[in-house]
Amino acid sequence: MECPECYSSQITKNGHRRGRQCNKCKESGRQFLEIDRPCNKVCLWTAVDHQRVGILAWVIADPSAETFAPLC
Repeated sequence: MECPECYSSQITKNGHRRGRQCNKCKESGRQFLEIDRPCNKVCLWTAVDHQRVGILAWVIADPSAETFAPLC
């Protein structure tokens, strides 16, 4: 496990919150919750023309701006 702020592996357990393990980084002092699995978000990006009815284009992908660029 790594610190989400400084990516250090010097982590200590720091109690529990809402049934999940809390951790604290020894390097940065940041406190964070342990995540069981990575968050896999998927977005539906759409391009519309407000002068016409319907969707001009769509893409199902990650929420980054690079994914949205082809629709512009």
